[in-house]
Amino acid sequence: MSEDTTTHSRTRRIALLLLGVAIVGVIGARLLRTYGAAGPELPVLGGVPDFSFVDQSGQAYGSADLAGKVWVASFIYTSCPGPCPRLVAKVKTLQRRFSGNPDFALVSFSVDPQTDTVETLGRYADTHAIDPAVWKLLTGPTDAVLHTIRSGFFMAVARTEEVLDKLDSKAAKAAVDPDQGPISHSVRLVLVDRDGKIRGFFDSNDESDLSRLGTGVETLLHG
Repeated sequence: MSEDTTTHSRTRRIALLLLGVAIVGVIGARLLRTYGAAGPELPVLGGVPDFSFVDQSGQAYGSADLAGKVWVASFIYTSCPGPCPRLVAKVKTLQRRFSGNPDFALVSFSVDPQTDTVETLGRYADTHAIDPAVWKLLTGPTDAVLHTIRSGFFMAVARTEEVLDKLDSKAAKAAVDPDQGPISHSVRLVLVDRDGKIRGFFDSNDESDLSRLGTGVETLLHG
């Protein structure tokens, strides 16, 4: 394959990735405009596809283990300099609140699964006092994990440098949070019911959204 062909192919992949990120953002915005954070009746917004990855203890874990549980999904990576530690701190409030309920789970998918090995996730869990009985940190084959995040949860993930390279305006570049580090990703939390149906998207930076998320968990657990 010639150098020009390789360059063209790489450019096309990046363009498609950015298009996907844009589409995901539009879908998420429309869902939020339609239903708010989760809506008064927690409408079904989609279904999470089957998945099976590996948790911070090196054990296989996936959708089959979550059947019958109410759970909250988040998206992080261990070398994330700013947004992820803040998100983890917010999710820990859910861990404390619902840790005694066997029908509740927290699941964080690594957006950098190639780097976030089982050992790396284990150290991260220890550092952040993540209880493995309640909260699973998942990694696995890069393509499979990222496909689940993007297609299953409608969450955008992209290399920050690739995004910046393709953005033309200063305003657009300024919209990319430099605190994200090398990977740009969503910090929304996703509420999933006992049947694997998505019931709401919540901004982890919005305290009112987090309050509604807690209420949504209670509703699904006791409904």
